[in-house]
Amino acid sequence: MNIIVLDQLLAQYGPETRTLRELLRRGTASMVDKIWSERDLATATTTAFAMSADAEAFLARAEGLVPTTDVQRSIRTRIIASITDLAQTRLSLYAQAGNSIPLPFLVLLVFWLAMIFASFSLFVQPNPIVIVSFFICAVSVSGGLFLIFELDRPFSGLMTISDSPLRHALAPL
Repeated sequence: MNIIVLDQLLAQYGPETRTLRELLRRGTASMVDKIWSERDLATATTTAFAMSADAEAFLARAEGLVPTTDVQRSIRTRIIASITDLAQTRLSLYAQAGNSIPLPFLVLLVFWLAMIFASFSLFVQPNPIVIVSFFICAVSVSGGLFLIFELDRPFSGLMTISDSPLRHALAPL
């Protein structure tokens, strides 16, 4: 995880990053709580894009690091790159939070599937085998649509992304 790598880079930089590492721990814990307490990112407000006071302090201190050796210069560059990657990941998470399946597409898909099922039944005499087959096909297609909608909202619904990997990442920090 990038957060663990960032913590290790800060540790390699030297003891002057102890405060930064503490801010990273607190910021990660509050970020995890915020993401999974909302449970539905579609309802997140524009405050999701605003940096917290701890995040601003962390960024200011990271940018204010004054390297004294070439190794520290290299590590500082990697620290800034890692912070940028984490910020981009966070923002893309919130940017993709809305419903990504357009309503016209959904209406067209359901209409198309209904026409396919209707065309199958045009030339068949109703009997128990045909009815059971159509029922199984309808349940299968409905299950596929349900999965598509569940995967579109990763923090709400029946199938959610677990917060345990990030919580476990907090332990070594």
